[in-house]
Amino acid sequence: MKVREFLKVNNLKQRELSRYLGVTEAAISNVVKGKSFFSDENLIKIINNPHGWDVSMLTESQPENPVEEKPEDVRTLDRLFALIDDQRAEIKMLLNMLKEKDERIEELRKELDARKGKTASGADGSSVANVG
Repeated sequence: MKVREFLKVNNLKQRELSRYLGVTEAAISNVVKGKSFFSDENLIKIINNPHGWDVSMLTESQPENPVEEKPEDVRTLDRLFALIDDQRAEIKMLLNMLKEKDERIEELRKELDARKGKTASGADGSSVANVG
């Protein structure tokens, strides 16, 4: 169907057609873009309209279901976005691993400092000085 041509020939806006049919402007937009089709009821309403609209371009038979295949460039973008999402998830996982390693290093550093503190003092708790 050539809905865009129908609108142009009849000097109609999508908004006006949506009001006439009692559907949303988004529904009309989807029909214009080829993402969906008029219901049989709405197509009949358009063809039998009282406004004298030229409907010759709409009388072609319409397929049963809209074609939902995306153009190649859109499919390529979808694949790239999916790859980016996968990489983001992997980066998050690596950052979490790095955070865990940093926390473990900090724990070991504190343990080492505690051990150094024990060896720096004598058995009776007095400080031992290193004399060189």
